[in-house]
Amino acid sequence: LRYMPIPECASRCGESVADFGSTFRGWELAGTPVTDVYQHLHEADRSTMIVDKSPPYSAQPGILDGIGAQFPNAKFVHLVRSPHDVIRSYVRMQFQRGNRRLFESDRNPYQAGEAIWYACNANAETFLAKIGTDRHCTIRYEELTSDPARSLKTICDLLDREFEPEMADPYSLH
Repeated sequence: LRYMPIPECASRCGESVADFGSTFRGWELAGTPVTDVYQHLHEADRSTMIVDKSPPYSAQPGILDGIGAQFPNAKFVHLVRSPHDVIRSYVRMQFQRGNRRLFESDRNPYQAGEAIWYACNANAETFLAKIGTDRHCTIRYEELTSDPARSLKTICDLLDREFEPEMADPYSLH
């Protein structure tokens, strides 16, 4: 929850930033599940698409099933990156220190990174196989970076949004 844009959410809910901030702090203190917060935001403004980029959701079996059940119209983009790059990043950022509860602590960081990459992708693939193909797409990170327009068109098609060429060049001044 700490990464949610409070001013944007307040605006979507028709509340002042201060009032929404108080509501939000209450959710944090109460340990309100993110899915409940999303449901509140969705009910406040049904025209807005809520996007969540949370790779840890795929770390444990069942989390994606719960999201899919709670949000039966949710669509999923499975972004897959080369395991070599992910493992190097995992080791460099020392993520294994925070993941000892998921994997044996006696593994070296490279083995832990490999195990996490594999588990997350296997869990995502298992979940995606259960839902309709109209609710998901798989994008390879390397293709997204080498040919962003093609990958973004696929995502836009999934989300029923029109592709705009500017999407493929987000850092340019249009």
